[in-house]
Amino acid sequence: MPSCTGSREGEVSRLAPLFIDTVKQIKEKQPDAVFLIPAANAERRQQITEILQQANTDAILIDGQSRTVMAASDAILLASGTAALEAMLVKRPMVVSYRVNKLTYFILSRMIKVPYVSLPNLLANEALVPELLQENASPENLAASLLETWKTFKTDEAIQAKYLALHQMLRKNAGETGAKAIIAMLDEKNR
Repeated sequence: MPSCTGSREGEVSRLAPLFIDTVKQIKEKQPDAVFLIPAANAERRQQITEILQQANTDAILIDGQSRTVMAASDAILLASGTAALEAMLVKRPMVVSYRVNKLTYFILSRMIKVPYVSLPNLLANEALVPELLQENASPENLAASLLETWKTFKTDEAIQAKYLALHQMLRKNAGETGAKAIIAMLDEKNR
């Protein structure tokens, strides 16, 4: 049960047709697959509904609840951003994709010198999740990558352990950061 996510109008306009074409590719290979799409708000729900109708494709739209949708999914196709971190925290295999206009990509690729774009890969400092960007983000590539990632994740204990280690690291750091902030506030009040 893959899910596809995105929350901003421009992002949905740019990526939903690509993701829906990917859904069609997967349905050809896995006819019983069911697709869930969390709609961030009523406007995104309407936008996604229109794109699905134009593509003559069906999916189950769920209002909000992106984390619940991710947790219920076998694999996730999503845009690069905080959704990838959320998918990692619910320990689900994912493929990260993104497209921007060519000029924006040209400028950004010259300015930003990091090896990865997704938060799980940046945190792990390795290609933990597939990233298919720009021209590499074709429906065929995304479908093949998503199906392969799903199959591999189910049996690869090393990848699962890396997800868990990152999850624990984030939980640990969040608690420490929160505790330090509370102590600092208390110290400030006591002065």
